[in-house]
Amino acid sequence: MKETDAMPNGGERARRKRGKSDSAKPVPLWDRRCQKAVAANGMALRRVPKRMRTPKLCLAAVQSCGHALEYVPEELKTPEMCLAAVRENGNALKYAPKKLITAEMCAAAVDALGCGFEHVPEEFKTPELCMAAVEAWGLVLRHVPEKLRTPEMCVAAIAQDGGCIRHIPEGLKDQVRLLLAEAM
Repeated sequence: MKETDAMPNGGERARRKRGKSDSAKPVPLWDRRCQKAVAANGMALRRVPKRMRTPKLCLAAVQSCGHALEYVPEELKTPEMCLAAVRENGNALKYAPKKLITAEMCAAAVDALGCGFEHVPEEFKTPELCMAAVEAWGLVLRHVPEKLRTPEMCVAAIAQDGGCIRHIPEGLKDQVRLLLAEAM
């Protein structure tokens, strides 16, 4: 094994000694190690030098762990990469640039146990998406705009978690009580 194959720093030192540029392509062996590391644990991307973060490496990282999207350089983020991250973990939506967020991405955030709903921009919060989020995780009701809360949605939230009752608007409490009484 050559000195340049072992570590990127050793390779850079060897190139400098020979008078070659610092901006040479990343060492292939190092690339393979990085690829293997991020495939096993996407959060390993934060340890990869920024100059070595490629679209392929970043995609592998977010497919392994959606939260790795936080460590993807902004210029490498694409709608497809963000969607892959959100499908892996709904909370990864908070690392997606606002201009790349789509309705499909927001639906994927909700499908992932509803946990990413709090990061859904207001313009994507539809009655259907809100209901799906509440049915997946009742406490999401606190992130549903009051104008979109319905008695049926509130009942669905209470069915998931009784503590959600504190997030029911005053104007809906009587209707919710009636629906709950009818259900018993």
